[in-house]
Amino acid sequence: MKTTITERIRQIIAYLGVTERKFAETATIPQSTFSSYFNRGSEPSLNAIVLILKTYPWINAKWLLLEEGEMVVEEKEDQTNELLLNKVVELSGKCALLEDKLRCYEKERHINMAAEKKPKYGK
Repeated sequence: MKTTITERIRQIIAYLGVTERKFAETATIPQSTFSSYFNRGSEPSLNAIVLILKTYPWINAKWLLLEEGEMVVEEKEDQTNELLLNKVVELSGKCALLEDKLRCYEKERHINMAAEKKPKYGK
């Protein structure tokens, strides 16, 4: 049975024998954000996944993201893990750019809609 990324993060925490708070603190993920993964069932952002993989480089990125392979990276998988982490970082950056473009588009749309509704005087 497939598990969620959040459930796999729980497995890492259990493997380390630390609290969720300590894990989040070590990975520099805000506690409120991290708690939402477990309390509200939200999935971690790409940024959070990148922080986890950078903090714990021995975690198999393919396992964390896709549940393929083992949790702990073997030496031969180390390069694959690094390539996958770099791809996640790249995609995270692209997502941030798209989110910025979307916000700009939404602002422009609201401005245009407001301009259309503005009464025209002098006619």
